[in-house]
Amino acid sequence: MSEAMIQAMKTVKAAIVGEDPKHLIRYDDPSIEHIEEDEDEKINDIIASFRSMQEKNFGKHGHGLRGTHSKTQAVVKGTLIVPANLPAHLSQGLFRYPGKYPVILRYASEPTQIEDDKIPAPRGLGMKVFNVLGSKLLEENINTQDFFFNNAPTLELTNATVCRDIQCLRNTYFDDSEGLKQALKQRDDSQKQLARIKLANTNIMGQEMYSQAAYRYGDYVVKYALFPIAKVQLETKSQKVKDTDSSTTLSDWIRDYFHNYDAKYEFRVQFCSDITLQPVEDTSIEWSQLAAPFHTVAILDIPKQEAFDPEFCQWWQDHIRLYAWAGLEEHRPLGSINRIRKKLYDASSAFRAEQNHQEVVFPQSINDVPISKQSQT
Repeated sequence: MSEAMIQAMKTVKAAIVGEDPKHLIRYDDPSIEHIEEDEDEKINDIIASFRSMQEKNFGKHGHGLRGTHSKTQAVVKGTLIVPANLPAHLSQGLFRYPGKYPVILRYASEPTQIEDDKIPAPRGLGMKVFNVLGSKLLEENINTQDFFFNNAPTLELTNATVCRDIQCLRNTYFDDSEGLKQALKQRDDSQKQLARIKLANTNIMGQEMYSQAAYRYGDYVVKYALFPIAKVQLETKSQKVKDTDSSTTLSDWIRDYFHNYDAKYEFRVQFCSDITLQPVEDTSIEWSQLAAPFHTVAILDIPKQEAFDPEFCQWWQDHIRLYAWAGLEEHRPLGSINRIRKKLYDASSAFRAEQNHQEVVFPQSINDVPISKQSQT
């Protein structure tokens, strides 16, 4: 029997048993996480490379920016609706409590540099949920749960070793995209590392968004995703950025969309049932949807609004934190990439606060969001 056939049989078997909660991997299974050798040292190297990139950005723009997802494309408010009577294995953590939760969201471009929208790159969506009950990971975060998404199901940074190596290259070739491309071509994983610049450069409103890394989900382990479901929203997926478009095309499209339409996403979870096929420590491996289908646990509604309110946008960019570890113990981040984020995002926020002479905080209420008078009329 060929290796491909054996792998296919494993995948089908996983799909059969994966729907049964008793076959799902528990969050406390000792096989889930493995600390790399010298991982703390590697994380410190990653922080140093990001700091260098932030300093280069500061030299260009005269402003302290995030280490990643630097370019804001839109900021909006919405509601996360958790239904009653979810099956027990879906009713975990935040999703154990039916109700309507106010949220704020930021659409962004992933690179550290502020790039022209005509340049293909990963796009992201960050979401902060308010009024969240339960035991939190951070004492200073009382009421919220943060979620991160990107428009690809995998993250090429993989683990601490690969992340360190790639970030050092990105820092070295900060202003030389062609030099970086050539350096990446020399790597054994070049196809994986170059995939990010081959992503379809289309309207963000129609794109599926994935957590890429894994998280605890109550008793289990999952990856999250947002799937757009509004008809007009899905139609935007075919809208491609052209060479003749403006440098802010993606942002312009989102603003135009929210001037005219509501947006709607299904919030879905994908369970881990086989740690070999669905590794937590390697974010470059996609969890097969055949072996692990996504399950809808909530609806995200975003009404028509001004999607680039200047005060809201400035507040998000300068004053607040979105942090993988800001949330419930039952949604604890898992894996190497999330362990990196724990220290890296602290350092990135400290840099912004230092350079901009602004306090960077965890907002605790939707009422903390400033909206300009122009948007209120």
